[in-house]
Amino acid sequence: MRRLRTRSYFILQCSTAAGVSWWLAQHLLGHTMPFLAPVAAIICLGLSFGQRWRRVVEVTVGVATGVLVGSAFAHFFGSGAWQIIVVAAGGMVLASLLGGGALISTQAAVQGTIVVALIGHPEGGFDRWLDALIGAMVALVAATITPASPIDRPRDIAARIGTSMAEVLRESVRAYQEADPQRAARALQAARESELDLDAFSNATKEGLAVVRHSPLRRRRRRSVQEIAEIAAPLDRAVRNLRVLVRRIGAAIWREETISEDIIDSVRSLADIIDGMSGSGTGRRLSSWRSEITELGNRTSTMRIETLSAAVLIAQMRSIVVDLLEMTGLSYEQARETLSPYADR
Repeated sequence: MRRLRTRSYFILQCSTAAGVSWWLAQHLLGHTMPFLAPVAAIICLGLSFGQRWRRVVEVTVGVATGVLVGSAFAHFFGSGAWQIIVVAAGGMVLASLLGGGALISTQAAVQGTIVVALIGHPEGGFDRWLDALIGAMVALVAATITPASPIDRPRDIAARIGTSMAEVLRESVRAYQEADPQRAARALQAARESELDLDAFSNATKEGLAVVRHSPLRRRRRRSVQEIAEIAAPLDRAVRNLRVLVRRIGAAIWREETISEDIIDSVRSLADIIDGMSGSGTGRRLSSWRSEITELGNRTSTMRIETLSAAVLIAQMRSIVVDLLEMTGLSYEQARETLSPYADR
């Protein structure tokens, strides 16, 4: 049911576009069975927003290539099993020679096969191309006026990554306090699994930016989408630095190295800040966390380095602090200059 709720608008959009495409091809072009119009509409709407313009061209070129090969071959050799083999292969070869990708090649093979096997008269091939063009254009209009892509999704994914980071830090602290290497290993694995969320965040951000650029109904949200897109690079670095930190805690447990309580407390404070920045009910803007992040970073500048693990943890916390300051709107240079230089007491 959750999957259905998330896809309900997309399902409505695809089905409506398919029906509209069929109706237009029948009533505007006078085609009796314009089955390719709804097919093209659904194919184009199934792509991400930023890909649709290019894929519309690929669909229409693929259809034109397949219709050309199928019509010419059917005119001289008729239809049958071996004709379908030749036409499917010929359409894909021609599409490949034209520089087409997988979508153009498969469309060329499908449409050539349809012309040979189903249409019954090759002269109807051009009608199929017009049907595909109608479906593709309806899909573009539908996607532009009422895009199905949720532009708040990047923010939701970023919040999920932040919450996960905070939990990984807390779990690592608990693993150290209990001297539990298995628990530390599970925390490290959880940190590594965030790579999937980072990929999803990157894709959702690109999709959201494409929507606010091209959809007139969503253009007013462009600033908020751009703001969340700007944290992509520092968020990625923060997650990578987190993995190093968590891995070092596991190594400290294995080597039985001592980590001072003020470093452990700072790791907890870092988790609390990241959790708060993820938007867990606070409603605060990211920039409002700048002073707390800076305070934590400056606290690390006076911590004593007694073991290799202590040195690594301090260094990684300071790197993550710089990443978080960048998320609040500072440049890398500004974030770096905000922190006090390290001074061992």
